[in-house]
Amino acid sequence: MNPHRHRWGGPWRDLKVDAAVKPALGLAFAPRGQVQLAEAVTRDVPEIDLKAKQSGCGCRSTDGSGAGVLAFVVILVLRRRK
Repeated sequence: MNPHRHRWGGPWRDLKVDAAVKPALGLAFAPRGQVQLAEAVTRDVPEIDLKAKQSGCGCRSTDGSGAGVLAFVVILVLRRRK
C-alpha cells in the first residue's frame, strides 16, 4: 500500500477517532489571570524578554556525577569484552 499523490481516502481503518465536530463551549466564562507565564514556559523566550522559571526536575543539572557514572559504565563494559 504505497501512498498515491493527490488522493485522500480518509483515516486508516484501525484508527479510532471520534470524527464528529465538537465546538468549544464556555470559553467566554473561563477563569482568567490564574496562570503566570514565567511558570508555564519551560524555555527562555528572548523575543519577549521572558526568563523561564527553573524547575527542580534535575534535567538541567550542573552536577558532574552523571558523567562519572557514564564513565564507570563504559569502563565496566570495556573490561567485560576482554
